[in-house]
Amino acid sequence: MRNFIGWLTKIDKTGFVKKAGEKASGLYEWAGDPKGAEKLEAIIEENTQTDED
Repeated sequence: MRNFIGWLTKIDKTGFVKKAGEKASGLYEWAGDPKGAEKLEAIIEENTQTDED
């Protein structure tokens, strides 16, 4: 799943995946899973940074 989300983030030029990831991260927090939220944010941030470099 990590690879798939990373791949989507890399090919997305509209920012949709990043925005959706932020919403999903919020849901993880709301559900009481802060580690899940951190992992999702890290995956998206990793792949967004490599795309911008």
